[in-house]
Amino acid sequence: MSTPACAGCGRQVRLKASSPAGPICSACHARRHTGTCGSCGRDTVLVGRNSDGQPWCNRCYTAATAAHLAEQRRDIVVAAVAVVEPGLTDDAVRAAIDATGIRGQRRLACHLQDHPDALRSGPNSAPPALGRFVQALVAAGAQRITLIHPVCADWLRPRASPAGPSAWTSWLQPNVFFRK
Repeated sequence: MSTPACAGCGRQVRLKASSPAGPICSACHARRHTGTCGSCGRDTVLVGRNSDGQPWCNRCYTAATAAHLAEQRRDIVVAAVAVVEPGLTDDAVRAAIDATGIRGQRRLACHLQDHPDALRSGPNSAPPALGRFVQALVAAGAQRITLIHPVCADWLRPRASPAGPSAWTSWLQPNVFFRK
């Protein structure tokens, strides 16, 4: 049994897509969907259309999706801070979000969604993005939000975070052995 021919070029290869003329190969599909991106102006393979109806490439689509998700995450964080600290402006909160770094925004938004009381009752020094965010909020003038460290259950006092590899030995009990 032979492979059917591509309706676009006539080659007998694996057919990946369909067209009004019949099934076509991936090369003909890419040729049919190649054009000028309405956002960046590059001549490339087009993956869809933007909200204005202009065609756009994968790079522009990915960038717009990432920007949309980042804005949603910012809105989640701004809403969580507004509940605890209503006197702080949205611009100050957004500046504090920027101070956490771009990589910490997803973790920050997810943590505040999962733990809505983290800013109020703590501990809010972990994850590290939340600790940096709280420090930035305090620097921006937050009155009700402060950095709250975890409390040691044995001593009922805040735990000190280890300063380096040698500090971890003070956390170990004498009868704990490591496997090699």
